[in-house]
Amino acid sequence: MLATDDAKYAPLIKTHGLNTVIVTATLRKKEQFKGTFENYRKWARAGKSEKLHVFVSYWWQPDPKSPFFRRVVYSDGSSGIAPCPRDHEYWRNHLTYLGKTIAELSLESDLQVDGIFLDCELYGPELGLKRHYGPHTCFCDNCFSSFLLAKDYRGRQLPRVGYGRRKKWLEDNGFLDDFFGFLEKDVESLASKFEQEVHEINPRFLLGIYPTPKTWVLKAMARGFGTKTMPMVIFGTDTYKPTKISRLPAHPRQFYAEQKINAVYTAGFLLTRYGADILEQELLSAGKKCSGYWLFRMHMLWKPPYGLYKLADGSPDKYWQKIQKANNNIDIFIGKSRTEKE
Repeated sequence: MLATDDAKYAPLIKTHGLNTVIVTATLRKKEQFKGTFENYRKWARAGKSEKLHVFVSYWWQPDPKSPFFRRVVYSDGSSGIAPCPRDHEYWRNHLTYLGKTIAELSLESDLQVDGIFLDCELYGPELGLKRHYGPHTCFCDNCFSSFLLAKDYRGRQLPRVGYGRRKKWLEDNGFLDDFFGFLEKDVESLASKFEQEVHEINPRFLLGIYPTPKTWVLKAMARGFGTKTMPMVIFGTDTYKPTKISRLPAHPRQFYAEQKINAVYTAGFLLTRYGADILEQELLSAGKKCSGYWLFRMHMLWKPPYGLYKLADGSPDKYWQKIQKANNNIDIFIGKSRTEKE
């Protein structure tokens, strides 16, 4: 839910069998910090009172008007409003700074703050163009030259290659796989440093990312965030919309372990896509297969319709009934599983 939502709904969430809230805010400008953190604290106090876990969300993507980050460069030579994923200054001054500040909230005795939900979706013009990270990123001067220097290119050996020709040059010279391996290793290192600095504050603090890591950037981040003793949390989007065939891996932890990612997986469901009856079935299925589930947008259940967002099928009361029924059945399943293991 939004950090600005009224925390009076925390008991409603608790009484229907849900155990966690994800509190989200933009948090990209310094002038937003004071008010936003007051709202985070409001929900963290409610979480403490109602015995709810609380994840605090903030955006990976910076304010597009900010001059304090290096912009990503795509393989066609154009630049985006998202940061270069290897921008060390941006990691230190934005991502890690906010992560550590939020982790410090978890040490306040009257607050319940369990982890971070790092929203890595790209919004604004990037979303409309679907220009997410992938094999077309990043070919900025820093990424290209850093790789060449690591390959021992020096002085006049350094090729003069324009942004839009760099991917082809790397491919023609047999360097493309090495190039992406170099970028990926650096992003994983940055994420690992993030993890270490946050866990110096609170070793039990959970790190989570959204959406499902499918690009080299998010996979590298996931590897850096998760450790064997403290797996990171994937807030998955594979189940956002109903499909005839399940998109969930049969054994999520094993699936990601094979990619060298220490993670637990939670399945996400859009209330705009799932009717109440279908949602009940899918939540139970996710509860059996995954480490949990999460719902978007929760505040639709107490102040519908929310703008252009409308519940797929059913009244808020019906959704609450189905959610509670699914959670009751998940509890029964977990109880039986524990008994069988004993």
